[in-house]
Amino acid sequence: MTHTDRLNKKPVDGSSGSFAKISPTAKLVAYFREFSDIPFATDVSRIIGAKDLTKKLCPDEAMLADLTKFAAPALEARYKSMLSAVKKTGITQVLELASGLSFRGLLMTDDPSIIYVESDLPDLTEEKKKIIQQVERMGQAIDRPNLFLEPVNALSLQDLQFATRHFDHRKPIAIIHEGLYMYLSRTEKETLAANIRQLLQTFGGVWLTPDFMLDEESAKLLDHPKAAAVMTHMTKVITDLTGRNLQQEQFKDESDLHEFFERAGFQIKATPQIDGTYQLSSIDKAKMSPEQQDLLRQALRLWILELNFQPSPEARKSGLLVELKR
Repeated sequence: MTHTDRLNKKPVDGSSGSFAKISPTAKLVAYFREFSDIPFATDVSRIIGAKDLTKKLCPDEAMLADLTKFAAPALEARYKSMLSAVKKTGITQVLELASGLSFRGLLMTDDPSIIYVESDLPDLTEEKKKIIQQVERMGQAIDRPNLFLEPVNALSLQDLQFATRHFDHRKPIAIIHEGLYMYLSRTEKETLAANIRQLLQTFGGVWLTPDFMLDEESAKLLDHPKAAAVMTHMTKVITDLTGRNLQQEQFKDESDLHEFFERAGFQIKATPQIDGTYQLSSIDKAKMSPEQQDLLRQALRLWILELNFQPSPEARKSGLLVELKR
């Protein structure tokens, strides 16, 4: 099973025209992003018919409104915190895994110094190319010779290494993803971590993601009166669509998470996603209460991972792999 096969496990009515291959979860995310000021989000959501599918998955209008209060700001924070974190690194080569319909690459490659590889499974990658064409036809000029859409299974090292052919081996890379790692089994998590380690041994750089979930944090949300019903409903929707229970695939606690990544050869630290460096435009549109905003701030973190041992500039210039020091 490839990294997002499970996201297409069950066919769902509501696919829009030629975009039937886009997974239901990707359309859900696209719908909630429409409440934000994220570039291209509104156009993409409308092109793929995300609203229609979302209403089929959640026909109860009151529940959908409650779900939107949390999901729209959370997904906006996830997107913007990742964007901010990449910029802070100063790294100009970015590989995004399982990029879905974020089109973060379109935004970042407006800067010609950025080389950006958006990767996902082949079917979705082809659909994204069609979406970009439609966005262009809607009057948005898009000329991005520094943006590359690559068909990649993130669990295949060969796929990943081929996708990095666009990068300069003398420069570090940022490897990023949102909405991928939580779906993976522990074995798949180990495989992806090993693949990313291999790439960072070649280039140097950093791994950035908001995807690591802890049992203890989920328990707090499920017990909170302002979040319990929404979280329970969202968990059921995702489980029904993907065949995976995200809670079963989580890390138990901080100790479990740190031990896992230390064994995999990484140093890991966390920073708040909502840190005051950007505005969450969807809060007002989604009608999120101040108490719910506080809950979101406490729950959302961005994880920053680096190798325990970084490759030397000489090794990067030669393209040689550097053995990780234990």
